Amino acid sequence: AITREHKLVPLPRTPSVSQILDEFCQAKARRSSHERLYAEIRAGVSAYFNQALGTSLLYRYERKQFDELAAHPVCAGRPMDEVYGA
Repeated sequence: AITREHKLVPLPRTPSVSQILDEFCQAKARRSSHERLYAEIRAGVSAYFNQALGTSLLYRYERKQFDELAAHPVCAGRPMDEVYGA
């Protein structure tokens, strides 16, 4: 219903993508000795998310909100994984 009606979620979101990735890494680090590996995975997913969000991960009608947000003083200069989330 949300996509059919072209509804937008309020931003910034809590928890953010960055917070979710941090929680994932912390949970995996407690269960394994591969903390460095999970930190690299986290960095890669975060970098991909920040690069691909505006061009590949959003619906067309969401891109206007993305462009406005990127220019907004509260969010300008912040990585988008700190703005978007669950």
